[in-house]
Amino acid sequence: MSSRQFILLLAVVALAGFAGGWTGSRMFPPSSAVTSITCREYHLTDAAGVRRASFIISLDDEPSLILRDRDGRRRSTLSFDENGEAFWSSLTSSSPETVNLAVHTTDPNRVAVSRCSAIHPKSRF
Repeated sequence: MSSRQFILLLAVVALAGFAGGWTGSRMFPPSSAVTSITCREYHLTDAAGVRRASFIISLDDEPSLILRDRDGRRRSTLSFDENGEAFWSSLTSSSPETVNLAVHTTDPNRVAVSRCSAIHPKSRF
């Protein structure tokens, strides 16, 4: 396989992964890509008493970023802007205790998909 064919194959896999909301553990990251994503689940209650499920996400050694469900409901896609950079995620639940969160970055030098599980036995959202 030539290098041109290999690059084309990588591009097709990357596009298919993003279009399909793929939550694989790693997607052919460039050398400067995110190498670790950690998260833990916790809950906030807003002024109206609505419980909102949220995650604290750390990308490599950067400060923690906060991602929350803005309307308090479970969504397939969540989004936020922090420090001028946009992130989005795919949220799936394989059981009531485990949530898989794939975090994507719009920075072309850090395109990566990682999966982490936030385990909280008494929470469902």
